[in-house]
Amino acid sequence: MPKAQSPIYIGRYPVTNYQFERFVKDGGYEERGRRWWSDEGWDWRKKGERRRSDRSTDQPPEYWDNPRFGRSRHGYPVVGVSWYEANAYCAWLTEQLRMANSKWRIWRDGRSEICNPPSEIVVRLPTEEEWIAAAGGEKGNRYPWGPQWDESHANTDESHIGGTTPVPMYPSGQSPAGVWDMGGNVWEWMGSEYMAGVPALRGGSWDSDHHPARVGGRFRYSPDFSHHYVGFRVLASPAGA
Repeated sequence: MPKAQSPIYIGRYPVTNYQFERFVKDGGYEERGRRWWSDEGWDWRKKGERRRSDRSTDQPPEYWDNPRFGRSRHGYPVVGVSWYEANAYCAWLTEQLRMANSKWRIWRDGRSEICNPPSEIVVRLPTEEEWIAAAGGEKGNRYPWGPQWDESHANTDESHIGGTTPVPMYPSGQSPAGVWDMGGNVWEWMGSEYMAGVPALRGGSWDSDHHPARVGGRFRYSPDFSHHYVGFRVLASPAGA
């Protein structure tokens, strides 16, 4: 008899500035937060070798104090986050959830419900396969909401907004699994590689047209890269799943 698969839970929205601020305030960029970073990520952090689109180095993360993109915009996706920073946040959130040991409110089969979280929970970036499944699959060159492009379903260059939007702004753009903002707004870091040593990204952004917002659209950047169109969402699963 085949072994039952362990449940995994993907973030319904990209991580917001408000959520990321808790990591920053909890010492995520200080020596006391070292345990949440990989060795490569901490070396990068200490050396300040961010491949920034601008050259400012005074805020964690990039654009953190920018009025268009930063922490003052609570319900907007955090941007300017490198792959290293996204993984450090995941490690921090893993610790917080294990200490909290409380029930979760999740969205499943079109409705909200309360459940017990998996034991020994691990928060991480989704693999491309997991992200595609949450987006409804890429068969037929489709978008997260269906086969046809509709500019009212996502924040891409066609919207002419010229920046990020609040993560629940496009309810009509959610995937069949009830996951929002998987097309447009911000590119999302993946936990899997596009090529050796280079992480993949999915979803397109406000700064690109609708073609990369297809479920099959993907891109790549080095793990030290950050920009105002790059963010991430998290996935939780039992340890070892």
